Amino acid sequence: VRDNDMVVIFGASAMSDFADVIPAAIEKAGGTVVRAGMPVDPGNLLVLGALGGKHIIGAPGCARSPKENGFDWVLDRLIAGLDVTARDIAGMGVGGLLMEIPTRPQPREPLPAKSQLKVGIVLLAAGRSSRMGGPNKLLALFDGKPLVRRTAERALGSKASRTVVVTGHQRERVRAALAGLDVTFADNPDFTDGLSTS
Repeated sequence: VRDNDMVVIFGASAMSDFADVIPAAIEKAGGTVVRAGMPVDPGNLLVLGALGGKHIIGAPGCARSPKENGFDWVLDRLIAGLDVTARDIAGMGVGGLLMEIPTRPQPREPLPAKSQLKVGIVLLAAGRSSRMGGPNKLLALFDGKPLVRRTAERALGSKASRTVVVTGHQRERVRAALAGLDVTFADNPDFTDGLSTS
C-alpha cells in the first residue's frame, strides 16, 4: 500500500456488510473503513477505506462497466486530489443514478405516461425603452423586421401552446408590427409603473 497512491480491490463477490472480506481486510491490516455502501445504484456496494494515509476502494461490480456509476464519482474525486468522506458519499444519493438494467431480478414498473404539459409564452412588449434613451427598441428594424415581430415569430415557431403579447407604450404601433400573427394581446394600462405590472 505504501508504494501506491491508491489501492483498488476487486473481490470475488460484492460486499454486503462491514464484516465482509474487503472491509474486514482493511481493518485487519490496520486501516479504517470510511464507508461501506453508498446510496447510488449502480455503485451501492462500494467500500471506501484508508490505510497509511492512502485511499483504498473496494470496487463494486459496476466498476467494470463503461457506463457512469458511483465508483466513477468516488474515483474522479480521489484522482483530483479531493478527500472523500462518509458524508460526501451520503450526499451522492441526492439525484442518484438508479438506471434500469435488463438483468435486474425485480424490474421497476414502467411509469404511466403523463399527459403533456402545456407551456405558453408571455412576450413583454409594454415598455418605453427608457434605458435605451431613444426610439422604441421593440420597433427597431433588424434585417427589415421590427424586433418585436422577430421575437413573436420565434415564439410562434416553438412548441408553446399560445403566445400572449403584453402591450402598453405605443401599443397601436406594436400591434401593427405584429399584424397577421396568431398572438393574443393583453393591454397593460399601468405600464408606466414598470415591468412588474406586466
